[in-house]
Amino acid sequence: MLKSFIFMISLTTITSLVEAKSSTDASTKNISFTPPNVEIISNKIDMNDLKKCAETQPKCASALGLFYLYGKGVEQNYQTAFEYFSFAAKHDVGSAYFHLGIMHKNGVITGKNDFIQAFEAFASGASLGDLPSQIFLASAYETGEGVEINYEKALKWHLAASAQGDDTEQRKVCDYYQNGWGTEIDYEKSFEYCKRALLNGNALATQMLANHFYRGLGVKKDILQAYSLLIVSKELGNSAVDKYLPHVQSLLSDEEILKSKNEIEIWHKEITNNKSKNDSDKEHQKTIN
Repeated sequence: MLKSFIFMISLTTITSLVEAKSSTDASTKNISFTPPNVEIISNKIDMNDLKKCAETQPKCASALGLFYLYGKGVEQNYQTAFEYFSFAAKHDVGSAYFHLGIMHKNGVITGKNDFIQAFEAFASGASLGDLPSQIFLASAYETGEGVEINYEKALKWHLAASAQGDDTEQRKVCDYYQNGWGTEIDYEKSFEYCKRALLNGNALATQMLANHFYRGLGVKKDILQAYSLLIVSKELGNSAVDKYLPHVQSLLSDEEILKSKNEIEIWHKEITNNKSKNDSDKEHQKTIN
């Protein structure tokens, strides 16, 4: 049973057990994680097997640290969680650095928020390719939490996270290029990253892409596409576009409004196809890890 559990751990990165939602705003100071899948997994494994595995296997140690951190399957113990994460981090488990960063950030070890230690942990995890660490490191550079504000470095890590397919990070990169934060204004790159986020189903990025078409930023001005994308954004859950729709619609003929239905359908198909491709890629990645 222990052998099969180690095999399971080798196929599933610990980050997948606790997903840091990248929808977190850069201004967020205290973030509480209560991932439901930790509880689900704790009911499916033998905790004694996991503890034995954690004695020698860093990924097992990181997994066990999660259960102690959230009190699922074992009695909650921050110090024990910290020790397991520390062991895993010494063996370059990126997600362990992320959780150490969260513990420092929220002050669960010393009782005081230690943003400098949190920053250092996120930086270590980010350099190992851990997505949540990259997201929080970018946020630290934006807010000056534990480090001096540096938009150029923030963009670097937003780009790293966006390259892993995170739609919120792709939308943020779009913002950076559009506004010239930490880089030169580049509307074409802004358009590119907003479109990537749109194809990943990001409603706000879809609204931003509509604005690109409306104003002709990095793309030929196209009011029909702007209107179509505002509708798509609304259908993805962004009701904020309601205040823009009447004006944009007034710029179109009845024939163009009718044509927009086809454009809207095309965008939704692209989103669906992209999701299918991403899901397929993830499954393939699991088989080779």
